[in-house]
Amino acid sequence: MSTDYRVLIFTIFLFFSCAEQKGADVVVEYLRLSGTACETKNGENIFKICHVTDSLFIAKSRGDRYLVAGCWNNGEISFSPFVSLGRGPGEFRYAITEVYGDTLYIAENQGALQKIAAVPLNALHDKSLWEYSDFSQMGNLHVASFCHKDAEHYLFAGGEYGKEELLTLADASGVSDTRSIPFWPEDGFDGSNIVKQAVYLRNSSVYANHDRILFTCGEGRYAELFYLDSLFRVAERKVIFQTFPDYGDKGDGLNPSLKAAALRGIKVYVTGRYLYFMLHRWKDVDGKTIPPDYKGYPAVYDDRIEVYDWDGNFQCAFQTDVPFVSFGVTPDNSCLFALTKDLTDESVMIRKYAIPLTERE
Repeated sequence: MSTDYRVLIFTIFLFFSCAEQKGADVVVEYLRLSGTACETKNGENIFKICHVTDSLFIAKSRGDRYLVAGCWNNGEISFSPFVSLGRGPGEFRYAITEVYGDTLYIAENQGALQKIAAVPLNALHDKSLWEYSDFSQMGNLHVASFCHKDAEHYLFAGGEYGKEELLTLADASGVSDTRSIPFWPEDGFDGSNIVKQAVYLRNSSVYANHDRILFTCGEGRYAELFYLDSLFRVAERKVIFQTFPDYGDKGDGLNPSLKAAALRGIKVYVTGRYLYFMLHRWKDVDGKTIPPDYKGYPAVYDDRIEVYDWDGNFQCAFQTDVPFVSFGVTPDNSCLFALTKDLTDESVMIRKYAIPLTERE
């Protein structure tokens, strides 16, 4: 199929899409996508997609089967556990993950950073090949997510407790050599660092693409791109979503209190070319979720994704035929996999969508 023809098809799809006002003068056109259900085996407790390719799924699961891997084959995904919940060899109590190159990195982050395991993607179940780095000497580092800035450095969304720190650079070998990145958004809050740090790190995420860094806040609707210069200073900042968390202090100088109707953050999945954002639209008002659901699904579900490039330029937006709670995109940006559920029996479902971004490659 020629590029001109693919662009024509894409334009026709956009013509029949729905629209939503974004800001004062920008209208987002949502391309409607129709998906197909994947047959899943042993995936009944999955609640989050961590990583997908055209043949592999890595997901979080409830219960003792903490991380599971799924093989995609002819429309079927068969899951099996490879990380259990516990304190023994190959076990984790609270794990956060990152894929870098051909390796899955799993960080133990129960309260504070403890260890990171490097696990070959082609041998997830062979624990004799796992390599560990000890980070327990960084006991004051409270981490929400992490990524490789490069082969020699981790970048953590986290900092020393109570300091004006949200991002920390560390030696990937586990050597106690850290550097706080001067990143502390000016949101007008004049309370304790502990409260602000807690809000900005709650469910936040950080990603790197060479020297380009993406930080997304787990509350509000705040996402920002920037570079780290040769002295590891933040440079060329570009805000994609600019609504800061709406919060205060509970009065103890320790715990944040979100204001009524505050926005509740962003879910993001990145590839080497694009950033995919799912914006939470539900709010908490006097302990009640408003709206109480979304199209009959729980309020945390949605069916809309906005796509940007790594320079922060808006590319397009999708709306799926079924709301979902978590998603992943293949490295070539050709397929989106969405985690949802069957409303008739509450069973877990995964749907596959072809997305029209390959002509941009």
